[in-house]
Amino acid sequence: ILIIFCLIGLDMIVGALKKEDKKLLTSMYGIIIFAFSVSLDSFSTGLGLNLITNNIFEALLIFTFTSASFTFLGVKLGKKLKEQFGTITTIIGGISLILLGIYFFFH
Repeated sequence: ILIIFCLIGLDMIVGALKKEDKKLLTSMYGIIIFAFSVSLDSFSTGLGLNLITNNIFEALLIFTFTSASFTFLGVKLGKKLKEQFGTITTIIGGISLILLGIYFFFH
């Protein structure tokens, strides 16, 4: 986890300092990659749901609604904060990821 978080955090910081505006989620390619990565994360949750509950349809609906809502709100909030505060929010996010990676590595 340390390596993944640090690489993503460093990429965010370097991208913010280069003043490049990446619009990955505006292209079909970006949306497909994003959807695939969310699906991989959800796959392990789906496997675990079978062990936790017998009512898989109810759990599926709750998980789908919750994850879709948080993803939508996160993308919208991130866009709004970047418009308001500029690239400093990207740098803070990169530093946060690096610190989380270090925290998870030692705990």
